[in-house]
Amino acid sequence: MLRSVAGWWDSLELWVVGLPFVLQVAVMIGVILPVGYVLATGLERVINAVFDRLHEIDSVYELQAEVPTYVEGGMPDTERRTAGALSGVGGNGAV
Repeated sequence: MLRSVAGWWDSLELWVVGLPFVLQVAVMIGVILPVGYVLATGLERVINAVFDRLHEIDSVYELQAEVPTYVEGGMPDTERRTAGALSGVGGNGAV
């Protein structure tokens, strides 16, 4: 079977090479652009599905792990750590 596929591919290459240059470019554009578009769109959908699934799993674990404990000042401890991390303040108050 592999020999028949290789023979078909060789005959296709010979046909394209035998065409004038302008027709070679037209055939390649007519084939490569649609195939590339289909491959890129399919790959994008697969990657988006994987990342959406990972985000769902991550969100479930965040909801389970983030139970705020209130400290003085009335702000939950999880928010206090986030605010410190965003402002560049370390855990010991150093910048």
